[in-house]
Amino acid sequence: MNDTEHIQNESTDRENLKENRQKTSPNHVDVQKYEQEALQGFAEAETNLGYCYLNGYGVEQDYKKAVEWFEKAALQGFAPAEYRLGICCAFGYGVERDDKKAVEWFEKAALQGFAPAEYDLGGFYYEGNGVEQDYKKAVEWFEKAALQGLARAEYSFGCCYFDGYGVEQDYKKAVEWFEKSALQEFAPAEYLLSLCYCYGYGVEQNDEKSLELLEKSASRGYDDAKATLEEVKEDADEAFDEAKELLEEAASLGHAVAKKLLKALEEELSDK
Repeated sequence: MNDTEHIQNESTDRENLKENRQKTSPNHVDVQKYEQEALQGFAEAETNLGYCYLNGYGVEQDYKKAVEWFEKAALQGFAPAEYRLGICCAFGYGVERDDKKAVEWFEKAALQGFAPAEYDLGGFYYEGNGVEQDYKKAVEWFEKAALQGLARAEYSFGCCYFDGYGVEQDYKKAVEWFEKSALQEFAPAEYLLSLCYCYGYGVEQNDEKSLELLEKSASRGYDDAKATLEEVKEDADEAFDEAKELLEEAASLGHAVAKKLLKALEEELSDK
């Protein structure tokens, strides 16, 4: 079962960094207020104003201005600004793309306990982006973010236990962290937890629970879950058709039980 390694890699790519930046955004946008407060040197307002320029919320999108405001706040040691500067360096937004600088900014924010930065720093260590690949350090940073309840970090920490990267392989601990993440409706965690229940990795095998989690993950639009659910349905349809053929064959030979079961099946199908 190689799904975990694939998804672990997926969790640290730049598309997910883009998503992560949005999850640390201000709850609402009041550009005028942000600008007034930013001009007075308030770090949070400087960061929020930078975010507006980064995404074009309430102002014309301007990556360079975003970086300027993030830098002002970062120079005050404001962790969310340091983190967003790391995002800009990772993508090349308003600055030359530079993974090493991204790591530097992530680390500054992570050392202040800013969970998204801890998580992404772990991702860069996992992939070896901007730093030498180091699974143990990746695990350390994933754990710090996971202990703060960051769903994607709980999931990635669980993946490390599942694959045995940076820690001793432990399916039970993997399941524990997948469950924490799944309780926050994180679709990749629901999917892997579904596979654990399907194959009995770290838990007692339970097809019903597996299907329930698979359907939840698929309902959130998770592609791997949707593809797997489609395969499950196709397999079930094939098994049903084979069973029906066997009943029909047995009934044609005069077996009373087969005739009774076939009749009940046909009645059930007609009711649907």
